[in-house]
This record gives sequence, structure tokens and C-alpha cells, in this order.
Amino acid sequence: MEKVFRLVLSMMQTNCYLLKEDGHVLIIDPASSTNRIMSFLEENEEVDGILLTHGHFDHIGAADMLRKKLHCPIYIHSFDKRLATDVSIDRFGTDIVVKSPLNEYQCGKMKIGSFELEILHTPGHTDGSVCIGYKNHLFTGDTLFQCSVGRCDLYSGSDSKLKQSLRLLAQKHPDTLIYPGHGETTILHDELLMNPYFNQL
Repeated sequence: MEKVFRLVLSMMQTNCYLLKEDGHVLIIDPASSTNRIMSFLEENEEVDGILLTHGHFDHIGAADMLRKKLHCPIYIHSFDKRLATDVSIDRFGTDIVVKSPLNEYQCGKMKIGSFELEILHTPGHTDGSVCIGYKNHLFTGDTLFQCSVGRCDLYSGSDSKLKQSLRLLAQKHPDTLIYPGHGETTILHDELLMNPYFNQL
């Protein structure tokens, strides 16, 4: 039976998730605090990958150090590689980038380690934003929050693309559990009813 652990990390209160099943783990959006993330791993567990929902600094801070410690690949959408690696892009006064090699997602069905995932390309917050599906779980990064969405006025953001992405998410099963990049877990059924951004589609 799969389990999801949420850690709220960094000054930006970013959600980092550990998805665990049968001794295997995926780390999603390791914002910071390498040692704290490592403390949630059991000695006999194997980390199959570090998954980034997008390239903003507050979602990638511990990726390099975790890769060095765990010897696992890091995944990002190709459209957000520059955002995650180029220090010249506005990083809100930080120099946080990923220096490790980055693997690219295959959108649609994709297997990472022992996990059969669905990778949804959901541009809007950034051009390379993705949502990561596993069974009835959907890790939405900064695309979808409880009763809100991510801002579109930063590098490579697009309001029109975000609306298209929300239309895509609206097609998922209403019982899908939503794990956003910030804030509380929610369920798609409730967002379709109460999130004003779905009402604007």
C-alpha cells in the first residue's frame, strides 16, 4: 500500500512529498533541508528518483545534495531545464540552481523505478510545469492549489496556458487526491466546485 509523506520546507513553505511503496521511494520537489528529508527514509528503502514539478528555486534547493547522497536521477520537463539551471534568471535574490544532470520526463505514461506514473504537461505557472499522477494521487506543484492556482506573471508563465492546463486536470477522476506545491491537500471534486479558477474556464 502506497504512503505519501508531506514535509513543509524553506521560507516559502514549499511542500516536499515522499511517495513510498514496497520499499521504493520518489522524492517530489525537495525544496531544502536535505537532512530532514533523509530522516524520513528507512535504511532498507531505495529512492528511485527525485521529481521536480517545475524549476523554481523554492522547489529544487535540496536536489543536488540528495542526488549525491542517494545516487538517483533527477527529472524535470525539458521546457524548465533553463529555469532550474540558469542563475541569470530572476531567482528572488537567491543563487539556487540545479547543477546535477537532469533527466527529461516522457509525458504520458512513464515508469520511474518501480512506479508507473502519468506525467501531465501543465504549463501556465511555468512553461515546463508538470503534474505527476500515481494511482489516485496527483502532485500538482504550483499549477493547482486548494481554492487557488499558481501565479502566471513570472518567467515563462502564461495565463492562457494555465487555463488550458486546468481544463486538462478537470478531466481527471473527481476523487483524485491533489497534493499541491504549497498549502493543504485537497480533492479534485472539491476544487471543481469551489475553486474560482475552474469556474472561469
